[in-house]
Amino acid sequence: MTEKTKISHPASAGVTLTNYYWIGIVAATFGITFVVLLNMFTPLQIAVNSISEQGRTTSTTTFASIVLPRLFLILFISYTVIILGLRQLLKPITICLRTDQKGGTPNKKQLQAARKRLLRLHILFAQMNILLWFFLPALVATGAVINDTLDYKTAIIFSARASMIGLISSSIATLRIKIASRKTLIPLFFPAGVLDQTEGSTPSSLGRRILIVSRMAALIPIIILLITLLTVQWELENVSVSAEVYGKELIIFTLILTGWVFLFSTLLSRLQTRIIVEPIHDLVTRLKGVEQGEYNEKILVTSSDEIGYAGTVVNAMTKGLKHRLALQHSLNLAGQVQQNLLPKSNPVVPGLDIAGLSIYCDETGGDYYDFIHFEERNSSKIGIVIGDVSGHGISSALLMATTRGFLRQRTALPGSISEIISDVNVQLARDVGDSGNFMTMFYLTIDTLNQSMEWIRAGHDPAILYDPKSNSISELKGPGIALGVDPTHQFTKNKAVTLDEGQIILLGTDGIWEARDPHGKMFGKRSVNKIVMENSHLKAAEIIDKLTRALSTFQGNLAAEDDFTCVIIKTSSPDKDLVGKSGKIGPEKVH
Repeated sequence: MTEKTKISHPASAGVTLTNYYWIGIVAATFGITFVVLLNMFTPLQIAVNSISEQGRTTSTTTFASIVLPRLFLILFISYTVIILGLRQLLKPITICLRTDQKGGTPNKKQLQAARKRLLRLHILFAQMNILLWFFLPALVATGAVINDTLDYKTAIIFSARASMIGLISSSIATLRIKIASRKTLIPLFFPAGVLDQTEGSTPSSLGRRILIVSRMAALIPIIILLITLLTVQWELENVSVSAEVYGKELIIFTLILTGWVFLFSTLLSRLQTRIIVEPIHDLVTRLKGVEQGEYNEKILVTSSDEIGYAGTVVNAMTKGLKHRLALQHSLNLAGQVQQNLLPKSNPVVPGLDIAGLSIYCDETGGDYYDFIHFEERNSSKIGIVIGDVSGHGISSALLMATTRGFLRQRTALPGSISEIISDVNVQLARDVGDSGNFMTMFYLTIDTLNQSMEWIRAGHDPAILYDPKSNSISELKGPGIALGVDPTHQFTKNKAVTLDEGQIILLGTDGIWEARDPHGKMFGKRSVNKIVMENSHLKAAEIIDKLTRALSTFQGNLAAEDDFTCVIIKTSSPDKDLVGKSGKIGPEKVH
């Protein structure tokens, strides 16, 4: 039910509250009937004798002339109190139902009053019954004493016994009321469940309810038997009775009391079990459905106890799982899209053996590598770019895709690599703004015709250069900050002096050398350098394969915490001095 719409249940038109009245009437009838039955079999016929003496009638006419009229009067009073009391208790609910069934819309105040009353209906009904069973027997007994129909001792016996029986009768009726509400009214007024979060709800303890019911079923019969034995003792003070008569009548009374205890305790247990088992069965059924991938059905939460809370949690969990599956599906699609943004194959460039690989630790990642071709202007020139976006997940993937678009668009226009990266930095800085996101990049161009090599290092780790002739490792360093940090920054290009046959250039992200084993030890750049040196005779793709295998063995069963991206360029052109014989590597500032 919502506060702005009608009662949101298709069966609301056929809902009536008649069953609540029948529950109260039937409970009162059975309770009063058993009170009379139990009193008739009281040992030594205390009740019959007392009424006969006080009323000056014979025992044969006592029941017809005195007991029956009073019994009918008690039933009439009980029915009247129950019907009028229930009518008042159900009034807020009745108003909402009638308004809805007539095509109207209950207002906010009416809905709140109905919900609050519904949550406390079984408690208020129990209180009404307890008052009825304590005050009505006391009132009738007092009237009988005043009317000189009963002596005060017998009146006390009747009143106490009726009150004890009434407690059991009230408990059964209360459980029936609760079951009836769970079947019809609660689903109508609380279609979304979460009763424990509703105003007027009093969280109830399942264990406390079970304890109260079990104690009532055990203690009340004992109290009734104790009261009866005490009253019999009163009678024996003035009357001489043989042990045989006393024992026989006491046994009959005990058997009747035992039968009543068995009947009502069984009924109480069944009702209490039903209240517990039915929602648990729904809970288990729903969990089995979730296990099989069914996420659309919800558990009908009809209580504010532990089971109701569990149902609320399962509904929230199922909703979260459904949302997570949808998100997972979106992430998988995003991962597929991002993978399509990466090169689908390694480029074929005369004089160069190039291979690249990117492995994301999540569905999407922030690592990026690409190959830029310049067929229209210079077919012997190729650009190799590798980048690493801060963070992980969708945001990093979006920033990676954005940077790729900016870079590809800018490289299609004239300009040096320093101008290209500077322009990309301006555009990216406008997008990330004050978000704190950024991207490091290493942009390398190789011209196989002139055997030249230039690069920009925008905050990224230097590339690794292995020279097999000297069996030495060096780094392609240079100044520069990450992209997106300062839109006014002008990047400086760096130029290599020599490029010899068999040299290996490795561009990678920190997910390689900063990977850790189960003991927390880093893989390190030394391990990367060693793998490159030991496998320099292999092809570029094979070297990457050796590197990934070594890293996987190093990490063991530990899941990767960062993306793995690596590009290896292996030269196969003849030796040629590009600028001079110094063999130095250094930056060249572009104005």
